Amino acid sequence: MAVWAAACFEALGLAGWSYGTDRAIRRLGCCRAGQRRITLSRYFLEYYLPRDAEVVRRTLLHELAHALAWERQRSPGHGRVWRSYCAVLGIPGERATTRCDDFAPARPPRPMRYELVHDTTGEVFRRYATRPRRSAAQLRHCYIPGRREETLGHLVVRKLEEMQGECRIIAPAIKGCCYADTPKMEICREVRSQKDDGQGTEFRSLCSHDER
Repeated sequence: MAVWAAACFEALGLAGWSYGTDRAIRRLGCCRAGQRRITLSRYFLEYYLPRDAEVVRRTLLHELAHALAWERQRSPGHGRVWRSYCAVLGIPGERATTRCDDFAPARPPRPMRYELVHDTTGEVFRRYATRPRRSAAQLRHCYIPGRREETLGHLVVRKLEEMQGECRIIAPAIKGCCYADTPKMEICREVRSQKDDGQGTEFRSLCSHDER
């Protein structure tokens, strides 16, 4: 495909344009005029090249028509100018858009690389694919709802590699808290607020959510 696309660019006078693939699962191709680049979905290519190469050819011509419409007349979209270039390239009556739901791949689960654990017992409360935004200093003021006394000041985030060989206990379900394979976890954070009467420091509990 890359060789054919390069030959098309040269034949059509599209100097400076390039071809590549992307990971789109809701469209077949894309023409980025600002970058002078045409891309096709890698999943689309994997699905259709061995089954119906003509669909792939028409999709590339579809995007080339966008490139010509922009380079020669600065015309974006699927309007009259684009349709005229589709006819010139041999695909009259081309549709404006085609969905690719038929071959959209199932998204593989992301590997978990970090864990929220109790620094003393090693109990695991949550796993993350990416490192949580909270710093170690912020975690010192966090606790698990319903287990404030035992978890306040004891929550740490570690890489799974750092935990290998240690005894880890997966936390049971906690009211208001999710863990491991569930989408959200609720952690309460203590925030100091000074009373107006100056009689000391009041602690209130704020809850925040972390998305996987």
